[in-house]
Amino acid sequence: MLPAMPAMIRGMRRNSRSRFPIACVLLASHLFLARHLIQFVAGTGDCSHAKPLGCSALRAWPPSDKQLDYAESLAEKNGIVLPEEAKEDKSACSRFIDEMLSSVPPSENQKNLAMRLASHHGITVPDEVFKRSASCRDFIDEQQARDPPLPASGRQVAYAKALAERSGIELPEQVVRSFSLCSEFIQNQIDTGGPMPPSEKQLALAQSFADKQNIEVPESAVKSAPECKKFIDEMLERNSTR
Repeated sequence: MLPAMPAMIRGMRRNSRSRFPIACVLLASHLFLARHLIQFVAGTGDCSHAKPLGCSALRAWPPSDKQLDYAESLAEKNGIVLPEEAKEDKSACSRFIDEMLSSVPPSENQKNLAMRLASHHGITVPDEVFKRSASCRDFIDEQQARDPPLPASGRQVAYAKALAERSGIELPEQVVRSFSLCSEFIQNQIDTGGPMPPSEKQLALAQSFADKQNIEVPESAVKSAPECKKFIDEMLERNSTR
């Protein structure tokens, strides 16, 4: 129930026939109810009568189980305790997740690309870029938007050409000139036709490493040239550490 109407409005209702038109009484009543309803929903009014839901239920919506689990995993990784507010309020939980993600360091691929872009444009990578994944991503986006764009690497171009040849098309010139366009072209070709299979030389080298380790060449390495190269690199690194 909302608070009772003031005495003035009650008096208006009793004397509406003689002093006030019915429309005025109704308008005043509606304004009164609207004002208290707004205060009630906003949490600034009297919540003492809102027993079914309570004030907190109107002010906050709890996070989902999935969201809460993710927030707790981020808190554990960063060695902190998940705030009570984040456990009870969906918005607070979202803010906590965003804050934690902003403190995650960039991946090695992000760092390498940031350094390549910085070298291409003759600038120094800010220290913050190496500390936070979000800062690294922003730096990469900013540099990729500049002219001229970072050209594709030789390995990228070779792989893109092989994919284009397999599809019976010519590799567009702009793809060769742009790192991002070449990456996009490669991904599109893989999505439509799958990755390029490894060469016979690549597969033979992978098999020789596998034989020495008494293991089998992974099926993914047999079907995909990038996976085969990854397997070979892992074997080379393992041998170098011995």
